[in-house]
Amino acid sequence: MSGPVSQAALARMLGVSDTAVRKAIAKGRIRRRADGLIDADEALRDWRRNAAQPRPAPLAEPSASAAAPAPTTPEPQESDAPAPRTGPTIVDLQRASLALKTQRQKLDLEARRGELVERAKVERAVFDFARRMRDAWANWPPRVAAQIAARLGADPHAVEAALAAEVRRHLQELARDPMPRLDADR
Repeated sequence: MSGPVSQAALARMLGVSDTAVRKAIAKGRIRRRADGLIDADEALRDWRRNAAQPRPAPLAEPSASAAAPAPTTPEPQESDAPAPRTGPTIVDLQRASLALKTQRQKLDLEARRGELVERAKVERAVFDFARRMRDAWANWPPRVAAQIAARLGADPHAVEAALAAEVRRHLQELARDPMPRLDADR
């Protein structure tokens, strides 16, 4: 990655926008060569060094009583260490955002293909189908009772009453059986 590069090429190498590189050059965090190009190795080193350093606090105006000379070798203090990060980083948030966007696009595609339907529509269709089946079974004994009675030589009214009672009992048993969950694993 050595050699002179343009501002746009450096932005691509660093994975940032041209604007971020332009701001770094304007603030002196990255230096241009005399010919206007940027030394890639030096710029990468500067970028990493500057990105890892915490931003300095703004300097306060010196007061008249604060005339003591600064120590020549600063003493290491615990406050100089960067504070431990808590919570997700920007990269984590960008990754999560991209994953959500990808999921949304996948769901949209599946819906357009007809692989996904709205839950309310499915429940309504299942309910309507079950009602039609119940009505068909409830209307079945009067239609077939005379034919069955003729084959058996029995009273048609008694056969119809017996069939209707058995169908009703069976439908009540089916109604007690819970409807399978639509979101259950297959």
